[in-house]
Amino acid sequence: MKRRRLFAARNEWPCVFALVLIFISPGPIDGKADCGVPSVSFLSHLVDLTPETWPWIGSLRNNVNEHICTAVLISSNTAVSTASCFDYENLVEFLDLPAVAIFGSADKRLVYTSYQHASTFDVTLHPGHNMYAGLEHDIAILQLHKPVEEFTSYVSPICVNSQEKEEEVFTHCKLAGWGWADDLIMPDDLQSTSVSITSHNICVNIYGVFDKQSFLCVEPSSKICSNDPGSPLMCKSHDGRWTLVGLSSYETEHCDFRPVGYTRISSYVNFIQANEAASTRCTLLAVHVVTLLLISGLKLITS
Repeated sequence: MKRRRLFAARNEWPCVFALVLIFISPGPIDGKADCGVPSVSFLSHLVDLTPETWPWIGSLRNNVNEHICTAVLISSNTAVSTASCFDYENLVEFLDLPAVAIFGSADKRLVYTSYQHASTFDVTLHPGHNMYAGLEHDIAILQLHKPVEEFTSYVSPICVNSQEKEEEVFTHCKLAGWGWADDLIMPDDLQSTSVSITSHNICVNIYGVFDKQSFLCVEPSSKICSNDPGSPLMCKSHDGRWTLVGLSSYETEHCDFRPVGYTRISSYVNFIQANEAASTRCTLLAVHVVTLLLISGLKLITS
């Protein structure tokens, strides 16, 4: 009989410590909390928000502390954004590139500092994304160098959607971000508005080329604008949790009511899981091993 390895690779041996912590810690070993549960409610129209409204939304800043794109926290050490935020890595000055992710502030001026979490990160772009060939596969995984030690009302993760046929599954959806409030004003405060996921053919008629696997066609209930790649499309699931369904990618040039394209998260669940930061994988592995041990113990008791 072939012996089964407990760990898949040498670099996963540090996960042994996660197993130890399972038995000595009274709480979660990575500070993990329920995903998709904000601590405050929101209004139905475009409004300024507090950090507690959408605690998973973060600002990607360059080396001179300017907001470049938005990121979305999905675990204690992993966030997602769009690959297009990093498209010009070899074409522009280094100072223009996203370098730090900051969570816990609805004001991109970062006025409130006591509950923010800041971290540099490694980034993995989807291998199918090509800035010269279109916006398909517009997603990037950010592995935070400094994990969130404890989730709070200001910083916590959103759930990640894996369900297809989103236009049928989700009926209550929101957009949020720091994009243009109109053609002239770029707000400092996080904005949010209601949207609906509509037929793919509507966006085909508007944009001509619109890949169904890569994008969702999103129709706003109020005027929305461009210039905030990576901002989330969030929908409420049947259990009341907010779920990341899309990322702002295929934008209009001006503020209007036209449908826009959002990266379809359900198409990239495997890519996200394969590139989550190592400690998240350790936690999952530890839970899996403990489950196997419990099952084995029950078998011994009943045998």
